Amino acid sequence: MLEKFDILGYLKEDQLKEVEKIGEIKKYSQEELIVKEGEYSSEIYFIISGAVDLLKVETRTNTNIKFGEILAGETFGEMSFFDEGPRTCSVIAQPNTEVYILSRTQLLENVDDAQEIIKIIDEAITYDVSKRLRYWTTQYTANLQEQIDQLKERNNFGLFFVIILVMALIAILINSCLDDFLPNFMNLYSVAFIWIHLVVIVIPALITLKKFNISLDEVGVTKINFNKSVLHGLIISGIGIILIGLIAFGIDLITTGNQLTSKILKFPISLVSVMSLTYFIHSYMQEFVRATVQTALQRFLLDEKGYFSVFIAAILFGMFHVSLGTQAILVTLVAGEIFGLIYLRSYNLIGVSLVHYLLGYLFIYISLI
Repeated sequence: MLEKFDILGYLKEDQLKEVEKIGEIKKYSQEELIVKEGEYSSEIYFIISGAVDLLKVETRTNTNIKFGEILAGETFGEMSFFDEGPRTCSVIAQPNTEVYILSRTQLLENVDDAQEIIKIIDEAITYDVSKRLRYWTTQYTANLQEQIDQLKERNNFGLFFVIILVMALIAILINSCLDDFLPNFMNLYSVAFIWIHLVVIVIPALITLKKFNISLDEVGVTKINFNKSVLHGLIISGIGIILIGLIAFGIDLITTGNQLTSKILKFPISLVSVMSLTYFIHSYMQEFVRATVQTALQRFLLDEKGYFSVFIAAILFGMFHVSLGTQAILVTLVAGEIFGLIYLRSYNLIGVSLVHYLLGYLFIYISLI
């Protein structure tokens, strides 16, 4: 019965039989206390079946916190058996747990060869504890380094978000100045507007990414999920174009002079133009900035699913259009939510950029925005 336990593996057959005679087998029900933290005793426990939970008292709240478990075929209580010191943690049983309990005191009182047996067991415990200590030291060091790396990455993404936010605010300031002092120069879809954003937001973002060793893969500029992203982008764009077409047809039925349906039918031809290409670049750049903001928020806030980060990024993008009025803010907010959720599906920019480009350019072409 006990030969499978490593700590007793160095005993001779007759010594092992003596040990089996001295101890007792005890069954425990779920959550039944086996060992209490701080108690003095000299028993070692061998789990025959079931498992046990290890609990430690949290000093501030005086509550037990589970920090581990031990399964059948393993032992616990080795150190108290070794030095008869206080228990370092409490142990409670999981359902249908059966343990063999060996007392150092009982062994000394009832076995002639007790000193030799205890010496062998103590040496095995020393070796086992040394092995565990080495393992847990290695694990602790690795875990600590991982936590340091994660914290450093989180801080980098937090700082990256602040830098992007500052650059965006500078872009808003430039837009406002141009609108006030050079009103004829400002066109949201002009080459000048795109280059302003390229210089003020995108280029600093790229420089910051490189400085923090954040790869472009992490902000959607990647081949990963490329086909999936393109497929989703085309499907969503197709559904969007059909819905816009139906709305346009309905508007044409109840009003005159708009000719929205006619414009939509000519829309594919309009895609072959310099303005169309310019708008695609504009869309991709905007989605790149959105992806960097959204990713930075998701990493910094530890937002596993990303929905909260999508919401915050959409609000920020809406506020970036404050100079254009309430309508522009609301449209950008709703579009930002949609684009952010599309990006979450594949974490690849191409799909969401296609949706932004095709639907946005369609709205511009039929003069809905």
